[in-house]
Amino acid sequence: MARRRKKYESASLRNVFLTAALELPSGMPRIPAPKGASSGMARAMSTLQWWDAAAIRVDSQPVDRMEFSMNFLTPDAKQQFVVDNER
Repeated sequence: MARRRKKYESASLRNVFLTAALELPSGMPRIPAPKGASSGMARAMSTLQWWDAAAIRVDSQPVDRMEFSMNFLTPDAKQQFVVDNER
């Protein structure tokens, strides 16, 4: 007599598999960027957290072909960041 195995289903894992099955033949769907953070959330973020949030909204492929340098000054936090993409 064969042993019956219990089947467990995780909704989040199921969603991962279904999303992957949809994306394989048709590619990733275009999802619009959020409208922005609330002013309270933006004030609570450190400058590094703000950069992390901004970085995930940049399409890096077109930028990879550019050469640029930007200075980002935050007078209230007395911080300076340099972002460059030199060849």
